[in-house]
Amino acid sequence: MRIGNGFYSTDGYITTSERDTEIIPIEPTSYPKSRYKFYKLSFDCKQDCHVIINKRDRLYIKSAYGFSISEYDKPIDSFVIEESGTEYYMIGAY
Repeated sequence: MRIGNGFYSTDGYITTSERDTEIIPIEPTSYPKSRYKFYKLSFDCKQDCHVIINKRDRLYIKSAYGFSISEYDKPIDSFVIEESGTEYYMIGAY
């Protein structure tokens, strides 16, 4: 059974330029505009950082460990990095 529609990744590491940066992109074909819902996601950061997932859960992520979810976890449609200057890479399936 297929549960996804596609894949997304950043083009290499990206640096957040400001605090509270939302990194889940807006789906270009949605109306009204909404963010992708990732059922699989892997996030890697070069610095320790705090994130807020789905506008609810705040986590501290160590740079050596990163963060990931699979199809068995709750989908993610919001992933905010609280610190500015954080280098990160993400890849996911929606």
